[in-house]
Amino acid sequence: MISPRKTPATVFFNKLIFLTILILVSGILGWFTGKAWISRVIGVNTGKNIEILSTKSNKNNISDINNEDLQRKNKLRSRCRNLGLNYSLFATLVDEYFNNQYPSQKGRSLSSNPDDAFWQNKRDQAAAYLLDIVDSLSPEAVQRMGTYTQNDRHYWKQQVNNLHLSSRALYNLVNTRFFQLFPKQRNTHFFEKAIGQIWNGMMLDTLQALQSGSRYENLSFVAIGSDVIRREATLQLGEGRAYVVFLKASDRMKFYLKANRDILLSIYSPTGSNNLIENSQENQWSGILPETGYYEIIIVSRSKQTVDYQFSIVVDRHDY
Repeated sequence: MISPRKTPATVFFNKLIFLTILILVSGILGWFTGKAWISRVIGVNTGKNIEILSTKSNKNNISDINNEDLQRKNKLRSRCRNLGLNYSLFATLVDEYFNNQYPSQKGRSLSSNPDDAFWQNKRDQAAAYLLDIVDSLSPEAVQRMGTYTQNDRHYWKQQVNNLHLSSRALYNLVNTRFFQLFPKQRNTHFFEKAIGQIWNGMMLDTLQALQSGSRYENLSFVAIGSDVIRREATLQLGEGRAYVVFLKASDRMKFYLKANRDILLSIYSPTGSNNLIENSQENQWSGILPETGYYEIIIVSRSKQTVDYQFSIVVDRHDY
């Protein structure tokens, strides 16, 4: 048999079919690749903490809310955006805080019904309160909210140890601030909630304040033969300061604090096994030190007003 002769038209037609198939295949592959890339980007940007962000939030029907309420809600959204806070996380935070403050409203979907106007306002007040707290955090702490994990806390504890401070001192400083703002979270598993992300942001800021020296000092007896150290400072609500001083076992120390009853004092021993005072309103301690090493002095405020304090350390030291 003789193969049929290929005419120019046949060759052109075959090439056209081949190019058409090639274009279709490339288009399909490109579509699937693009879809996978978009899904990955969305996952990176909004699914960093899926356990937190997947919490169901109350859906508010704002289509027919009056102008005044709508403007208020838009301002809240604008503040959230300007702070760089993930909006899905913010909505979950508002749900958690609102339901915690008003348990009777848990599970209800607020509407534009006049009967819900009171609760709409309360919910917006809760949102504004949370935004005020977030606004007090550093931009870095806010931008990372929604991604904090236990690994971050482990790393921060290692970092604070470089300052001769223990994790108990770091937690004391953070907890004082956090529980002043969220007292109902005390004795709860808040790390598993969205509100735990605020705690982590506070911990990051606290660590950086300690590292910068703005909330931390390594005390020393400067003058030869000196046995007294004196310091004074001012604290806002929930603020605290940390000091460390190297002392020897069998040294006799007297610690005097001049402050109001809203100031709490902790003096941790080097190992934490023989702490001298913990979150106490007592303003003095006197005795023989049980361990050699860096003693941690943590002073925190529970006062709603700005408060001043002064302290002095008098040590009868053995020769170093």
